[in-house]
Amino acid sequence: MQALFHEIQRLLERHQHKPHVEIEVRFGWKQDTYFDTNIQREFYDNIYHKLDSPTLYKTEEKSKIYIWKNMRVIVVNNRIQLVQRKRIVEFVDLRLEGTPFDIRLSVCQEIPVKSYPENILYMATLIRERNLTKLEVICLRL
Repeated sequence: MQALFHEIQRLLERHQHKPHVEIEVRFGWKQDTYFDTNIQREFYDNIYHKLDSPTLYKTEEKSKIYIWKNMRVIVVNNRIQLVQRKRIVEFVDLRLEGTPFDIRLSVCQEIPVKSYPENILYMATLIRERNLTKLEVICLRL
């Protein structure tokens, strides 16, 4: 656990001043050539319920996530809220002792795209629908 806190602190100190930075924690299992984040519904629900308490994290709206070329398109209430390119900056995989998981800490920049085709949704592929939390809705509208 000490290594996890050390890495989080290091990543925050190194990358916190970059524009549009995202630091993400993913649970999964380190394989030989990739990191498998498919932790199954049972594990996901268990983790989610342990973390789900503050009111800012309560579901408020639904969003759809599309991909076109190297762009991610976020749609809320049938309107494009954000188009962005994700740039991987750094990632670190760690064994999470005392749990059945490994953990990936990833640092990315989610760079807003100002100019994109007007008909981007017709060309894009829907990859998932998700529930947005109240906090995510506030961030999207900033």
